[in-house]
Amino acid sequence: RHAAEQGNLSACVHLAQMLEEGRGMERNFELAAMWYRKAAESGAAAAEHGLGELYERGWGVKQDLGQAAEWFRRAAEQDYTPGMVSLAAMWEGGYGVPMD
Repeated sequence: RHAAEQGNLSACVHLAQMLEEGRGMERNFELAAMWYRKAAESGAAAAEHGLGELYERGWGVKQDLGQAAEWFRRAAEQDYTPGMVSLAAMWEGGYGVPMD
């Protein structure tokens, strides 16, 4: 947590994942979203994808498929494979984006 609080993007992502999954601490989707957002806004692809998943599911944030697709797109643009896969699924189903 200390490294995340100091702005280490990797630590922010790992803390968010731990909070999302309840690993070593109580599960807290709202805090996970906060830490993912902090890293995502600085361009961390894994955080962009993680935040997109929270928006897709409505975990810790209001469900918003458009926001999910946008965060997946940002991750995909960095050649982050999970982001590409998630964005492709959104396009295929027309979830939050026009069907393609």
